Amino acid sequence: MGGKEISRYENAEYDRYELQTLRKIAEACGAKVKVVFEEKNKVA
Repeated sequence: MGGKEISRYENAEYDRYELQTLRKIAEACGAKVKVVFEEKNKVA
């Protein structure tokens, strides 16, 4: 991964991560990725 890519991932507004990329970042940080789908709040 080059400097350009690292800068992109450090940008708080970047929102186009792929799951594989998140796994690599998590592994480098000694963490794991957890994806949770939650039900949206229902409006009465």
